[in-house]
Amino acid sequence: MQGRAMRVYSVAVWLCGVGCAPAHAELAPHPKPPAALNELATQLTLEPAATAAAAGDYAQQAQGAERVHALLLKANAELVASQAEAAFASVQAAVDLARADPDPELLLLSLDAQAWILLERVEFERATVSLDEYQHLAQGRALPYWMARERYWRAVQKRREGDSEASLRLYEESLAIRERIGDRQGMVDSHNALGVLRRRAGELYQALDHHTRALALARELNLRVEIASSLALVGRIYAALEDIEPAFDFMQQALAAMPAEESRERVDLLLDIASAYLRIDDVAQARRHTDDAIALALRTGGEEAAAAGYLRRATLLSREDRAQEALQWVERSLSIGRSFDGARSVLIKRLARLRILYQLERWTEATPEAAALLDIARDTGDRLVERDVLELQAQVLYSAGDPNGAFLAMQAYSELNQSLATTLASRRIADMEASMKRRALESDLALTERDRDLNALRARSRQLWAVGASLGLIVLGFALLALRSRIRAVRRLNGVLAEQAERLRVAATTDALTGLINRHGALPLLDALEHTPRQAAAVMVIDLDHFKQVNDSYGHAVGDAVLRAAAQRIKAAVPAGFVLARWGGEEFLAFGHVDDVAQARQIADRLRLAAREVRVDSARGPVGVTISIGLSVRAQDTGYSWDQHVQAADTALYRAKGAGRDRVEHADQLSA
Repeated sequence: MQGRAMRVYSVAVWLCGVGCAPAHAELAPHPKPPAALNELATQLTLEPAATAAAAGDYAQQAQGAERVHALLLKANAELVASQAEAAFASVQAAVDLARADPDPELLLLSLDAQAWILLERVEFERATVSLDEYQHLAQGRALPYWMARERYWRAVQKRREGDSEASLRLYEESLAIRERIGDRQGMVDSHNALGVLRRRAGELYQALDHHTRALALARELNLRVEIASSLALVGRIYAALEDIEPAFDFMQQALAAMPAEESRERVDLLLDIASAYLRIDDVAQARRHTDDAIALALRTGGEEAAAAGYLRRATLLSREDRAQEALQWVERSLSIGRSFDGARSVLIKRLARLRILYQLERWTEATPEAAALLDIARDTGDRLVERDVLELQAQVLYSAGDPNGAFLAMQAYSELNQSLATTLASRRIADMEASMKRRALESDLALTERDRDLNALRARSRQLWAVGASLGLIVLGFALLALRSRIRAVRRLNGVLAEQAERLRVAATTDALTGLINRHGALPLLDALEHTPRQAAAVMVIDLDHFKQVNDSYGHAVGDAVLRAAAQRIKAAVPAGFVLARWGGEEFLAFGHVDDVAQARQIADRLRLAAREVRVDSARGPVGVTISIGLSVRAQDTGYSWDQHVQAADTALYRAKGAGRDRVEHADQLSA
C-alpha cells in the first residue's frame, strides 16, 4: 500500500497550500499552479483521461511556468489512466521547459515528478541520473524541503533494487531533515516507509511504532489518504503478529477512511483483508475480498493493477488443492505488473510459485528454485521471506530424497526463527520495561513531590501548632497514606510485568496447535541433554504416515485434529523425564535419558503403538493414523552432539518410511 500511495504524489506537492500545506509556509514549493489548473486537478482521479486532455489543451495555450504546471498535471492524469509512456513524455517536456526558467524550484518540482515516473517504470539508471541533477540543485541552493524529497526517492530506488540497508539509511536521512524543518506531511511518508522496511526485516514492534507515529501526524493534518494508508499498515503489522482481531479492526477502519476514488489503494487494502481472512482459514471471505479487489483493479488499471490479486487467487486455489489452476494464476501474475514490481514483489510471487511446485511434487524444478530464492531473500535482507523460504526448502529437499540437505535447511530455519522470536519477545519486554520505568519515574517524582509537601506540612504545622496542631497531623496522615498507596501501586506493576514476561516466554516456546513445546523451546533442552555425557540418551524423530493424504482427503481441519490427537496419545506414552516437542509440520521429536539401546527401542515401540489408538471423527467416517520413528541412541561419553543425533535419527526415519512405515528404525552407527 505504501508504494501505491505515491500514485498521485506530485499532485499533492503541486497543490501544496490547497488543503495540505505544511505547518510552515516556507516549506511549500514556491512555484504555485494557476487557479484554473487547481480546479482541474480535483477531477484527476475520477476522470483521468478527460483531465489529461484538458491539461494538454491548457499547456498548448500557456507559456513559461504555467505551461510546466499544466504538463505535470497532464503527466499525473496519464499515469492514473495507465498511460505510462505518455506520462513520461509530458514530464520530460516539463523538465526541458523548467531548465529555462529562472526559478530553480520549478525545475526541482519537474525533476521530482521525473524521478518518480522513472522509478515506477523501473528505469533505475535513468532515475539515478535524474536524481543526481536533483541533488546537485537542491544542495547547491540549500533547499532542505527538496533535499529531503531527494533522499526519499533515493531510498525508494534502493528499496526496489533490494538494498534494504541503504534504503533504511536514506529514509532516516529524509526523516531527519523533515523533522528539523517541521515538514509534518513529509514525516508521515517517511515514518510509513521506515515501518514497511522494519516489518520486512522482522522488526515488527519498531515498524508498529513508525506507523502509529505516521497515523497520529496524518490525523493532526487531516490527510485522508495518509490516514487510510497508515491504518492499513498498522493492521498489517498486527496480522504479522498473528493478532487478528486488531488487524481486522484497523483494516476495516482503513477501508472506511479511504476516499472512494483512491481505487488503487483500495485494491491493496482488500487484498490485505483477504490475507487476514486466510490466516483464520475463512476461505469464503478471503475469496470474496480477492474477487472484489481483482474486479476493481481491472476496472481502473487493467491487468497490470490486477497482478497482486491474481497472486492471492493462486493462494486460494492452492489451499483448495487445485494446484494446477493455482500455478497458472501465479504464472500470469509473474508475467504482468512488471512496471511496479521491485525485487521483493517478484520474490514473493516466486515463493508462491515454489509452494505450488512443492504441492505438485515437481522436485526437479522446486529444488533449484528454492536455492535461488534463498540467495535473493538474503541479498534483499528480508528476514521474514528468508524464514519462509528456508522452511519450504527443507520440505522440498526432504521430499526430493535429500534428508541431509533438508536437515541443514531446517536447522537454518530454526536459528532464524529463534532469532526473530527472540527479537520480538525482547522488544515487547523492552516496551513493557520502558513503560514500567516511566511509571516508576513518575512514582519517584511523585514521591519527591510528596517529600517536599511533607516538609512543608511539618514546617507549617510547627508554625500553627498553637492554633491547630491536630489539623496539621490529619493532613500529614493523609499524605503518608497516599505515599503508601503509591508504593503499593508500583509493586503491583512489577508483578504484572513479571506475569506478562512469563506469558511471552511460554508463547514463544509453545506450539499453538498441539500445546507441546515447539522447536524453539526444545533447543535449550537438547543442549542440556548434550551436556550430560555420563548418561546414555535417545533421540527419536517421529513422523505421521501419509499425513498429506489425510489433508487431501479430509481437509486441513481434520488434519489439524489428527495432529492434536496424535500429540496427546504420544505424550501420554512418553516416560517421565522424556521431552516431546513438535518439530515442524507433522513431525515430532522425543528425547531423554535411557539405560541402554534396548530400553530406547522399547520406548519407541510404545509410542508407535500409542499412535495407532488415534481416532478422529470426520464427515467421511473415523480417521486413524500410524507413525514411523527414526531412533538414535548416544552411549555414555561418545562425544556426539545432539544435532548429529537428530540427523542420524532423521536418516533412520527415512529408512523406516522406505521400508513400509509404521515401524522403528535404529541409527546403529551412533549407538553403543
